[in-house]
Amino acid sequence: MDHPPAGQGASPGPRDVRAEHAGTRLAARAEPPGAAPALPRARRLDRLTGLVLLAAAAVVLLPAAPVVFRAVAGDRSPMQSAGRFAHLLDGRSPADRRAQVHPRFPFDDDPGSDERPSPHDDGPAFDDEDDPGGPARLQAGIASRGITLLDEPRADGARVGAIAAGEIVMIVRESGAWALVMKNGGGELLMGWARRSEIAIR
Repeated sequence: MDHPPAGQGASPGPRDVRAEHAGTRLAARAEPPGAAPALPRARRLDRLTGLVLLAAAAVVLLPAAPVVFRAVAGDRSPMQSAGRFAHLLDGRSPADRRAQVHPRFPFDDDPGSDERPSPHDDGPAFDDEDDPGGPARLQAGIASRGITLLDEPRADGARVGAIAAGEIVMIVRESGAWALVMKNGGGELLMGWARRSEIAIR
């Protein structure tokens, strides 16, 4: 009876799993080092481009930021802010402005008659210094104490602002015991009437 040669017909033995894992690790190490980090390098390039664009936008918008913040905080445009002081810079006195709003007409039987006032009836005269309608003359002064700014040169005028003691103000116009002063405080212009006794002329 013939016997099969040695090694034929025998069942194969168990595979060497550790050898296969070792081969896989060696194949992974054999890959070229420059292929894997391609994606992270592209991400870094995108981030660098974004930072450059952000810095350029900041350089362009930074000079305009204070104006935008003041407009948003005050909820008004610069022209609207300047309009708040239009009545203070008006050359007419408060009495003249009220007379224009509510004009007084003489009670005359003949509305067509044009009666001219007498040349001797000049009415009360004012000095140039005491005339609110006179030309504005800027003069520096220092607040000798805390000043409350009013919208008209009278004690019962509406409060429009305040100036602390020791701050420098500009006197725009004088009217009797009152002076129209202005001050630029914190990027906002303050203007109103104050008593002349509260301001020391420099």
